[in-house]
Parts: sequence; structure tokens; C-alpha cells
Amino acid sequence: MKSCAKCGLILLLVCSTVTSALASEIPLWKGRTVLPPNPALGRFDDVLQNVAVVRLKPAFSSPRLAREALAVLGVTIIEPFLQPEQSIRYQTKTKGDKPLSPTQISAILLTEEPLLRTYIVEYTGDDAPEMFSSKAMSQCGLIEIAEPYYLPKIAAGGVPNDSLFVDQASLKLMKAVEAWGIYEGDSSVVIAISDTGVMQDHEDIFGSLWVNPNEIPGNRQDDDGNGYADDYFGYNFAAKDDGSAPVIRIIKYKVMDNLSPELLVPHRIIRSGS
Repeated sequence: MKSCAKCGLILLLVCSTVTSALASEIPLWKGRTVLPPNPALGRFDDVLQNVAVVRLKPAFSSPRLAREALAVLGVTIIEPFLQPEQSIRYQTKTKGDKPLSPTQISAILLTEEPLLRTYIVEYTGDDAPEMFSSKAMSQCGLIEIAEPYYLPKIAAGGVPNDSLFVDQASLKLMKAVEAWGIYEGDSSVVIAISDTGVMQDHEDIFGSLWVNPNEIPGNRQDDDGNGYADDYFGYNFAAKDDGSAPVIRIIKYKVMDNLSPELLVPHRIIRSGS
């Protein structure tokens, strides 16, 4: 991490744009070293080497100022917690048929504000993520929070250690905990989900994603001869032309009611269940 003596000059610097990797289809953990737990460092879950989560102070909530601040720190943005175009603050128009009330908008703005200045970043050097985070917090006035990028594991058996589990009424209704007590599944079983996509980096999902061993990702070729190009992390039946069906036409479907914030149209995978 570069010296934070430069922090006072942040608003005077013209910094190069740091490209976010949010649009990448490769999960964040792919190709990076995973460090095991180390109680001596206060680490009780796996973390990614040379990766940290950094939240800047409120003065740097705009994407431009955030990029400049992080460039001064000598780190590279992997992805923001919340893309500006996904926020209410930077949207040119709201989605959905039912407009939000001023109270709802205020609540959303308050919630998304810290997310807009929180980034997953990559740094260079030999510091453990815990050491890097500690230095960032203590040596630079730009940083509000810094911590390693944790890869927690789902608890083996019983109730998950997710604090929001009690709010998942559907899991209680289907008696998921009781079912797990009988059988927790098998890694040889592959479940296909037809949906608008999967958040591949989610800590509860990424370790269980199936990959196609016969496909080379990113070469836009049908390596395994099944009719689909680059079907490495799944199949893309309804998005942009990826070689799957170059001359097809896609029918628009609406499968949600008028209160839903999203209308499924071309360039999205049609939801048929999960």
C-alpha cells in the first residue's frame, strides 16, 4: 500500500480509471489463492490472498472520488459492492409499474449509501489480508472500514449460522432443517436452475457450482460438441449471441405481476422455477 501521506492530495490528483470486474463471468475466487484459517491472525474462515474489502469515508461516496482515492492507495478495484447504475441514487428512471413513495426512496438511499463507497480490491505485496487491513485502517484517513475477503463455509448439519435464516419462511415451510437431518445431498448430483442468472460469487453458492470439464471458457467455441459455446459455468439460452444459436429470435415473456420490479425481456434467461 502506498504511503497515505498522499491522502491529502487526493482531490488534486488526476487518476486513471480503474476498471471494475463486475461484468466478468468468472467468479471472484477463480484463479486466486485461498488462505486457510489462522487463529493467530484472528482468521477463522478462509480468505482470498491479496484481496480486501474496503469502505471509504462518506466524502468519497461518488464513484469518481472513490476511484481516485483507491488509486492513491495503490490498490486495484475488483468490483464495487453496488454498481452505481443499480442504485436509486444514480438511476435515470425507476423500474416497476408502481412508483416508490418518498419514504421508501429515502430508506433505500440511506441503505445504499455505504454500499456505494464499499469495494472489493486487490493489493500487491506480501502482507496477509489482516495486516493490510490493519494498516489501511490505522495509517490512512480515507478508510472507514477494511477487512479481508472472507469465504465462510456453511455449517455442517443443523441450522445454518446465517443470522437471517430465521426470516426464511419458505425453508421452515418446506422443513428444510428436518430434510437435512435425513440427507444432506451428494456432490455427484447436479441441479439445473432456469432463472435470470446466478450470483456466482455468493459465499453460499460458489463452492457448489458445477463446471463443465470438457469446455474451455472464453474461447467462444463449442469444445465439447454439445451445440453450445463456452458453457463452462452453465448454459446461456436466452442472452446475447454467444454462439449458442446465432440466428434465433427470442419471444418476450412476462412472468411476474404488475407489482414486480422486473420485467423479463430478451437478454435474460426466462425463469421457470428454482
